[in-house]
Amino acid sequence: GVPKIGDQIFFNNGSRICHTGLVTKVTSTTVYTIEGNTSSAAGVVANGGCVREKSYSLNYSRIDGYGRPKYDVAVKTETVKIEAAQSFDKRIVGTYSVTASSLNIRTGAGTSKSIIRTIAKGEKVKCFGYYTAISGTKWYYISYNGEVGFVSSKYLKKQ
Repeated sequence: GVPKIGDQIFFNNGSRICHTGLVTKVTSTTVYTIEGNTSSAAGVVANGGCVREKSYSLNYSRIDGYGRPKYDVAVKTETVKIEAAQSFDKRIVGTYSVTASSLNIRTGAGTSKSIIRTIAKGEKVKCFGYYTAISGTKWYYISYNGEVGFVSSKYLKKQ
């Protein structure tokens, strides 16, 4: 198809896609780009070490195609309200690894609470000693990569 400003342009080396850039302008015969890891020389230049504005004939043989990022998708941002933990026990303070194949961080204790994010097996979380017990299970208030929330202690192993 015909490229548009903002499209990603893909170049091939005859056997695979090997380079990319962003389309900055299009005329009836020429596509204009900005590319990294290139030089001011004409055509696709491997490992040129520069960011450059370049131009190509629309029928240049090394143009493999174009892609259009979903620029129209709005990023949703919201404040998540986290419940307060109900109890404290200094013995549970520490770093834990996730033992489940994936573990949900939630806004409060219990599976009925909203999921904030899911973390993978083996990831590390920090518990500062706060928890809420629900139906005999302690839900630890944890920190993971700057986010906080509750996880079931059943799926954690203290390090």
